[in-house]
Amino acid sequence: MAKQPLQYWINKAEDFTSSAFVLLWKKSASATDIIIVNTANNVLSAYANYEGNISEKELIDFLKGINLKSENVAIKRLEDHHKTVLIPKSLFTKGEEQKIFGFNFSQTEGAVTAKEVFNAGHMLLFENSSNHNGHLLEGILEYINVDDKEEVTLVYISYDYFVIVRKSVKGLSFVNSFEYQTSEDFIYYLLFTLEQLEFDNEKETLYYFGDFEIDSAIHKLIKQYFKNESLTTKVSNIHFPEELPQSTHHRLLPAILYLLCE
Repeated sequence: MAKQPLQYWINKAEDFTSSAFVLLWKKSASATDIIIVNTANNVLSAYANYEGNISEKELIDFLKGINLKSENVAIKRLEDHHKTVLIPKSLFTKGEEQKIFGFNFSQTEGAVTAKEVFNAGHMLLFENSSNHNGHLLEGILEYINVDDKEEVTLVYISYDYFVIVRKSVKGLSFVNSFEYQTSEDFIYYLLFTLEQLEFDNEKETLYYFGDFEIDSAIHKLIKQYFKNESLTTKVSNIHFPEELPQSTHHRLLPAILYLLCE
C-alpha cells in the first residue's frame, strides 16, 4: 500500500498536461516534501508532505495521480537544503570564516554545494542555525520582481534587521541579514558590505523596501549616500493557495526560491 501524505494540496484549476513544471523532491531526516511549480507563471501547483522518505515508485504514483507526465516536468533532488546564506569568499581572510560566523552559522557539507546550485565556485554555502529563515527569504522573494538584466542589489529593511540581496543574470551572488539598533549602525553595515561587494555607486542602483517611514532617518541616509536609489513596491510574484497555512508557506519558501533563483 502506497504511503499517504500527511499534508496534500493540488491546484484544481491547473492543467498538468500542457505546461512545463519543476518538481522539487526535498528530503530531510524526518520528512519528504514534493513541491511542483508551474514555471510559466511561478504558481505553486501541487504540494505533498510525507513522514520519512518515499520511494521513486511512490513519487511516480503521485505524478500519475495528478496526470503529470514525465516529459512535462523537470525533477530536482534536494537533501535538507534550507536556511542558507551565500557569502563571497573574498570577504574573509583564509581560515577566518568560522570565527566570524561561528555563533550564527555553520558551514554545510552535503549533497548540494554552492557551486552546483548557483554555478559560483567563489561562494561559501552556510546553513543558518537560528530561526530567521522566513525573515531572510522575505526580502529575497520580493527581489525576484526586479529586472535583473544587470547585477542588481536590493535591501529589505525591517525595524531591527535588514537583508541584503545581490544577484546577476548568473544567479544569486550574496544573501545575508544584519541586525542593527540605530540608523547609524544600519548605514555603516550597509556601506561596508557593499564596498566589499564592489558596488558601483556611480552606475548601479540600490533597490530597497520594507518597514520604515518615508523621510525617516534610515530613508534620509539612503538618499544621502546613494546616488541612484529606488524605493520598490513590495509585491511578490510567488502565489500560494489560501488553503495552505502560513507555516507551510514558510516551509516551502526556501525550496521555491531554489527553483526560481538557480
